[in-house]
Amino acid sequence: MLRWAETAGIHLLKVKEKVQHGEFKAWIEANCEAPYDTAVQYMRVAKIATSKNVEVHNFDGGIDAFLEAHSTPRPKTPCPTVTTIDRDDAAHALKLQALVERGTTEAERDVAQRKRHPLPSPQTAARVDWVRPSHPPTGDSPQDSHALLCAS
Repeated sequence: MLRWAETAGIHLLKVKEKVQHGEFKAWIEANCEAPYDTAVQYMRVAKIATSKNVEVHNFDGGIDAFLEAHSTPRPKTPCPTVTTIDRDDAAHALKLQALVERGTTEAERDVAQRKRHPLPSPQTAARVDWVRPSHPPTGDSPQDSHALLCAS
């Protein structure tokens, strides 16, 4: 069986060189009884037998065993590492996605503005008025000195 596969593979490789690019599969379907996948296996047997000087009649096994025994294995690519996220990260990602999809509302923009530049509380506002009097401090009085120190 392997000798027949090698012979068929050699002939198929010759035909593949003559057929225009992209038309070989259609040629196989029109001119061969074997399906395209089998033709590919035959060509692989022929390539391995000729490139590695392997005598197929010395091999005890079928086509699949021959290809597995003589093919060069592909290096395994490592799987990308998966980072885990917690519930808060997922909720934040969903909020960002919603903002991207629908845009922000006026209320959301106001909340964001207040978070960036918070308004002073009434207690803070009263203290700020006392620390920073309406007239510029000159440093002559103790209150002015205190205002100068607190303002910086």
